[in-house]
Amino acid sequence: MAGVEFVINWQGGENHFFTGLKPEVGVGYADFNMTPGITYTLRLASGGEPVMNLSTPSCTTNSGEKYWGVVVLEFSPP
Repeated sequence: MAGVEFVINWQGGENHFFTGLKPEVGVGYADFNMTPGITYTLRLASGGEPVMNLSTPSCTTNSGEKYWGVVVLEFSPP
């Protein structure tokens, strides 16, 4: 669904972002670049339960190289 507003908070900051800004990926797609080492709380601007303690995962390749991973959340209507 396009036009869904999300609010993401972290210590000392807040941002709002929307689905539908990258229709080539999907009308319900939204993204936000998290900073490693920061813990976030995400919620729908229209209300509902927040998703707490989100952070960028540290990952390791098979060869032992470290990189920052991603978090994928999928929301569906009740």
